[in-house]
Amino acid sequence: MDQVARDVVAAAPHTTDADLQRWLQRFGDECKALAANGDGTDWHQFKDTLTAWTAEDIPPETVDRFVQYVEAHCSTPMDVLKQIGESGEDLTHVYSESLGWVTTDQQTRLDELWEIRGDWREWLPHELDDRWQGWRTSTPDVLSPWLDEVVASLVLSSGATEEAGSDTPRDESVWAEYMKQWDGDWDGAEDTWDDFAARFVYYAPDGWQSTAQELVDYVGSQPDKAACLTEVYGITVARSDAVDVRGLAWVTPAQAVQLDELWEIRGDWHDWLPAELDNRSPGWTDSSGDELSARLDELIPNLVSGMNTEDAINDAIRESLREALIQVPEAATLSDEELQELLEQALREFTEEANA
Repeated sequence: MDQVARDVVAAAPHTTDADLQRWLQRFGDECKALAANGDGTDWHQFKDTLTAWTAEDIPPETVDRFVQYVEAHCSTPMDVLKQIGESGEDLTHVYSESLGWVTTDQQTRLDELWEIRGDWREWLPHELDDRWQGWRTSTPDVLSPWLDEVVASLVLSSGATEEAGSDTPRDESVWAEYMKQWDGDWDGAEDTWDDFAARFVYYAPDGWQSTAQELVDYVGSQPDKAACLTEVYGITVARSDAVDVRGLAWVTPAQAVQLDELWEIRGDWHDWLPAELDNRSPGWTDSSGDELSARLDELIPNLVSGMNTEDAINDAIRESLREALIQVPEAATLSDEELQELLEQALREFTEEANA
């Protein structure tokens, strides 16, 4: 499907997700029928079919906007519609990728970036790819509110919001560096937000005060301020309720069962696992619980296979006893059978004492 056809798919306005899905389904089926039947239908007949849908379950504004767009931008509309029908592509995905779900308000804010970044229709898909790979297969009801946060971040970080009365271009790297300085400054608690917000605006670099104020105003309006500050603006939050990972609360029940298998050899894993991780993964305490659980999944097989096989343990004990006995002068007079019997007896006594 070429870009002209993709733009036609995206021409229908997004009212609700349910209305859009009904439109795309019926429109797609009609295009497939058109492609299968050849040249039997002209544009006027196709348009009449769409108009008839408004008496059923398709909003009139959807048909009106679609028809207006096609008649203004397509010199051979039937060829484009046949191409859509022949493509076999998922029209929901095409619609998302073509940005037909971007609201009028969002378009207005993105247009503010024109002088800095050019036409947002050209660069926005790449920007969204960097932020969330799955957006192309998502739905407009999910994408529209998500884009509100993205747009706020883009407008602020681009320097498009200039201080009143200032004609001097601003260095965006100054703002980026300033935001980095605030990593971990806020603890995520509601009762400390106002203090953080006031200091963030007060210490903003010259020319960036109103940008800082817009940021705290926007974050302050969100139900999860910490998530917004981190995910939209990249400022990490040092939550006051953070759990000390050395407490091992992140170990899953399944992992705990596997670690319990090492009890007779190493004792309670709560006691020795932190030191084991210190040796194997310096800096592990800086990782999240999810990251540590995944890392422990890789580590446990090595721990279990290296320490939890009875034969391997007994062989190691036998070898140690043999080396010790060889140092005793009387051992030289023992036959191999007598030496082996002595080793087995010592092993049994060792095991019984260990299990006592």
